[in-house]
Amino acid sequence: MCIRLNGFCGRTEGSTGVRQQIWAKALAVETSEFDTVIVITVDTLGIPDELTERLAKKLSVLAIDCSRLAICGSHTHSGPMMECCANTLFGQSIADEQWQTILKYTAELESK
Repeated sequence: MCIRLNGFCGRTEGSTGVRQQIWAKALAVETSEFDTVIVITVDTLGIPDELTERLAKKLSVLAIDCSRLAICGSHTHSGPMMECCANTLFGQSIADEQWQTILKYTAELESK
């Protein structure tokens, strides 16, 4: 997938290859029989509030309170751009084809 990298404001094209893999990892710790804390780390510039809210809502069906969820971005400028995360960084409009790729990546990351 060729996607804009969130932090290369002088670049107008998407990524040109992969030099090093990026990661998203999750850790769930049961602190008591009825209480679990979840920490998620993602190699991205930041974590959009909207993404955190959607994930918290999905986890609420497992009785995990949003106050027990932490999603942390590594603040890499070499990671894919995500919806609602510094989308005006480039100071110019993002081409529709690139924007569709950004939306697809965001949705895939959220579902995983």
